[in-house]
Order: sequence, then structure tokens, then C-alpha cells
Amino acid sequence: MGVNRFMRLEEMDRIVQSVFPTQIDAGSIADRLIKQERKAGLEEGVLVDKVQTLQDLVGDRVSSKEELLWFSVPQSEQILLTLQNRLRSRQ
Repeated sequence: MGVNRFMRLEEMDRIVQSVFPTQIDAGSIADRLIKQERKAGLEEGVLVDKVQTLQDLVGDRVSSKEELLWFSVPQSEQILLTLQNRLRSRQ
């Protein structure tokens, strides 16, 4: 997940480092929060990729990453489940 729907955490990290050149201590609260956000962002990216793949397989228009990032994780999971069920019912 990003800072907001338009800026990824990595971009915010780069901006903050350029404005406030500080070092974040390993194991600090800030370090743990950054790692947690990166993990959440990776998981969200995997979810978006799965939705796009299933949209393609069922013949739907494939949504852009930007479109899919507007949905919350539970909403994206529901979209994924619906697409999986549609694909299974075709077999």
C-alpha cells in the first residue's frame, strides 16, 4: 500500500530522504512501520496482478493497476473471488 492511491511508499521514502536526510535505525518503530507498509504494498500488488489475470481469462476488460488500487483489500479480495467463481463455472 502506498502513502495514498497515487504515491507508492518508495516514492515517499525518496522524497523524505531528499528533504530530511536522516538514517532510520534498524529495529526502530519507524523501521518496523516501513517494513510493514512495504509488505502490505507487495501483497496488494500480488492481489492486483491476480485480478488482472483472471479478468483476462474470463474475457473481461483488464483494469489498470490504478483503477484496482482504488478498492480496499477486502473489496479486491471479493472481486478476485467473484472472478475465480466465474472461471470455475465455465469449466
